[in-house]
Amino acid sequence: MTVVIHGETTSCNAIGQCGCELPNGESKVDLSPITKISPVTPAFSQVLSTGSALQYDPCRSFNCESSADARVCETALITSAPVNYGKDVTYSYDDVSKQVTFTYHYTDTSGQSFKTYVKMVCSTNDGIGTLTATDSSNDEQHLFLKLESKYACFIPTSHSNKLSTGTILCILFFVFVFLYIVLGIILNKYVRKLETAEYFPNIVFWREFPSLVKGGTVFTYNKLKGLRKGEDYEKI
Repeated sequence: MTVVIHGETTSCNAIGQCGCELPNGESKVDLSPITKISPVTPAFSQVLSTGSALQYDPCRSFNCESSADARVCETALITSAPVNYGKDVTYSYDDVSKQVTFTYHYTDTSGQSFKTYVKMVCSTNDGIGTLTATDSSNDEQHLFLKLESKYACFIPTSHSNKLSTGTILCILFFVFVFLYIVLGIILNKYVRKLETAEYFPNIVFWREFPSLVKGGTVFTYNKLKGLRKGEDYEKI
């Protein structure tokens, strides 16, 4: 079977046993709360439209066939033969659909490979979610599933709430200004014993500051415009 992927697919960085973080580090999908709501493994156990029984647990391994570390297991109702459809997992993110896909891989002792694709779909419904098959073809080596769950929604990562460098610099600037004014007033009042009008630190400089800014602005403007060539700062 040929799988057509729409949009650009990028890797989603694994976090924990059943979740991944987007490359930008701001959002993640984390299915680990399912283990608390559904303590029995596998978390999902149901019959597909193909007539096969499917077992799936995104966070914990369970017995399937001769393997004790399966994440996906399908059992045909006619033969009652379980097939391990996934043990190891990788994560990918589609930039167009804005969805994460969990891809499970397993190779049996004969060298035959199996894959299961589980697309994460955000839902507001209560419970652990609903698992359905999205492809009803008789592909014996691939399963295509969809998990609709509130735990499949993107949530902010813990470090996405950290302050940016610009924010930190702004905070430090205003803290410095505050300390400059408060400590300056205390120094001028109690140590230097200045008059009330001179409590503000460096009051003479700040009184002249607007005219200094104006003079510097005019000087720069004239230099850039090529006006009054040769005129020095003192003349302005």
